[in-house]
Amino acid sequence: YTNPTAMDNCDGNVPFNAVLPSGSTFALGLNTVVVSASDSKGNSASCSFTIEVCDRTPPTLQDMPNNISCVAATSPAGAVVTYPSPTATDIVDVVVPVTCFPASGSVFPIGTTTVICTATDAYGNMASSSFTVSVDGTLPSITCPDTQTLVLGPNCTATLPNYTSLATTGDNCGVQSVTQSPAAGTTVSSAGNMTVTLTVTDVNDNETECTFTVTKVDNTPPTISCPNTQTLVLGANCSASLPDYTSLANSGDNCGVQGVTQSPAAGTTVSSAGNMTVTLTVTDVNGLTNSCTFTVTKE
Repeated sequence: YTNPTAMDNCDGNVPFNAVLPSGSTFALGLNTVVVSASDSKGNSASCSFTIEVCDRTPPTLQDMPNNISCVAATSPAGAVVTYPSPTATDIVDVVVPVTCFPASGSVFPIGTTTVICTATDAYGNMASSSFTVSVDGTLPSITCPDTQTLVLGPNCTATLPNYTSLATTGDNCGVQSVTQSPAAGTTVSSAGNMTVTLTVTDVNDNETECTFTVTKVDNTPPTISCPNTQTLVLGANCSASLPDYTSLANSGDNCGVQGVTQSPAAGTTVSSAGNMTVTLTVTDVNGLTNSCTFTVTKE
């Protein structure tokens, strides 16, 4: 501070003495500076003034938590989230309280919440910082493939493939797995349509499913063996009724035989001696056919 001066009617300029002279270290708060002067005759005078030292420096926040992401929601309200408490230092105060809102241990709603932490020193100086908490309540997405075709084998069965790689999935926090029902490797049988379900699970165990159709196809035609040449004796009018030869056929199919038909049909009237051709046709349960022929000798 600017040094005061002292004047005397006889001595002129008189030296002064100051408690806490200019350049001293002043304590925090109000400091009273007393200045006194004495002339050569022992007369003295004094005056005083105050110097206030104030804290204008905000504290410094430390150990702020990093952003917390993808906390699993435990209810429709969200999830209870705890986080480490930050600390603060100050040039004056040894201990500086820190408050955060929402507080650690609160229920955080689904979505992203900003947590604001504030440190306030004894002189009202404040410092703030923030981080975010994200609670995951978003279901993962999944899109199933189009209808798939599965060809049945010789015994009318097939092993269900793994279709999980055909699914298109996504999630805000990350996909954990995709599962299939019925599971890959399951033995299926009989031609027709079946439904397969794919389920995606995210890293917080949220699940979404989709379904698609698997068409089981029988591509194996039935087999048939006709009988050897058959003899048919003509009657008095040189004609005869064609017998039913279907029971003489040897037929089979991976999925099962529906029936055997004959052409010309049993009961057809035939005439004139000689050979004729008869065709037997087998049809399996899935509509596939196969035929064979044999000779009927009319005598």
